[in-house]
This record gives sequence, C-alpha cells and structure tokens, in this order.
Amino acid sequence: MFKDWGFLVTEMIELLIIATLLGLIAGWLIWGRQHRPTNSNDALRQGVTRQQETLRACQAHLAETDTALAALQGDLDALNTALQDALSSLQAVNLIGADDDVSEEVDERFKPAVLAKPRNGQPDDLKQILGIGPRIEQRCHALGVFHYDQIARWTEAEVAWMDANLNGFKGRVSRDHWVQQAKQLTREHPSKTA
Repeated sequence: MFKDWGFLVTEMIELLIIATLLGLIAGWLIWGRQHRPTNSNDALRQGVTRQQETLRACQAHLAETDTALAALQGDLDALNTALQDALSSLQAVNLIGADDDVSEEVDERFKPAVLAKPRNGQPDDLKQILGIGPRIEQRCHALGVFHYDQIARWTEAEVAWMDANLNGFKGRVSRDHWVQQAKQLTREHPSKTA
C-alpha cells in the first residue's frame, strides 16, 4: 500500500508548483497590467514642485506682511511720539498751574485796570490773540478786560494777577505772551484804543 506513495507525493508536489506558477502568471497578467505603477519619481517631483510654489507664495506674502508691519510700527512710533508730546504739554500746563510764579495768593493791588463795559459798547475780538478762545474771552470780559490796549499795558505784576485769576486757564497770559501780541494788535488797530 505504501509502495507507490513516493511517486504520488512527488507528483502532487510537481502539480502544486505548476499551479502556483500558473496562478502567479495569471495574477500578473490580470492585475499587473491594470495597476501599472506610475513612475514614483515623477510623482515626487510634481509634489516637490507644488510645495516649492506654495513656499514661494508664502515667502511673498511674508514679505508683504513684514512691509505692512514695518509701516504700522512707524505709525505707532509717530503716534507714541505725539502722545508723549501731548503728555509733556499737559504736564507743563499742570506745572504752570502749580508754579510759584503763578501764585494763588497774588496781591489784589496788582489787579490790572478794568472796565465795567467795553468802550463804545463794542469789545475788541480778543480771540485774535493766540491762546485766547471763546471761553477765555468770556472769562476776560467777566474780569473787565475788553480791549487790546488794556492787555498791552499790563505790567509783570498784573500779568501774574491775571495768570492766577483766570480760573481754569491759569498761566495762559504769560505762557502765550498775550501782552506782546496785544501790543502788536494795538499798533495794527489804533482806532480801537482809547
């Protein structure tokens, strides 16, 4: 019974090898031709090219952003400088209000000559003096100052009195040089003086 088994086993192994080879050849013919791989180097080159284009676009955008950022930084620096100047001016105004030269206790003897009402019923336009706006002009009128020649005749002591008594605007007379401006306006408009 087992005498011919060697031949059978050999024949079975040969048939299995032949079947395997036929299966590999059939598989290669069926699937190998349908899914032929593309050249992987070409695909990689295309991917690298796309990434390089994206990189160049990002670098260009970064350069534009850096330029815009530099411009904004310049604007910010200018605004900071303007803010510091404004703060310095504000501190100067506050310091003048507290300065010893503009004392709260200025002697009433140094009050400048004032008028009860404007001459000829018409006051000068005090707003022509730099540093005098509508509110300061109203305050001057309330103190009896209506004309350029009144301001032009003030002494240093009278200027100090006005600096101390212009509530909310202390120090403006001396800081804005009202007396010099009033003298110039008096020369330009001599008919308005007494």
